[in-house]
Amino acid sequence: QKLIPFTIVLRHALALRRECDIFCSLIHSDRLLCDQLHVNLSQASDTYLNARMLSKGQLHALEVPPETLPTTGDIFINWMPSDSGVSPDLALQTLDEQCTFILLACP
Repeated sequence: QKLIPFTIVLRHALALRRECDIFCSLIHSDRLLCDQLHVNLSQASDTYLNARMLSKGQLHALEVPPETLPTTGDIFINWMPSDSGVSPDLALQTLDEQCTFILLACP
C-alpha cells in the first residue's frame, strides 16, 4: 500500500506544527516541511482549507479596528505571579510579597 491516509498526514502536520511552535521554529528544515505540508494540504483538501485557514471575511474583520470602543465601563484585572528579575529593589523582596497585574478598563 503506497497511499497514506489523510488523517495520518493531518495528525503528522499538526504535531510538526506544535513542535515548531514549541522550539520557536529553531530547526529551519522542520519549519520548511511544516509550511510545505500546510500549503499542499490546503491546495489538496477543501476540508483542511476551511478548517485551518481564515476566510477573507474573517481576516478582514481582524484587520479592521472596531468602529466603536466598548462603553460598558467594565474593568478587567489579571493578577499573576511576579518575576524576581524585574528590578533590584523588588529582587530583595520574596516572591509572595510581590504581585503583577494587567488592567484593562473600558471607557
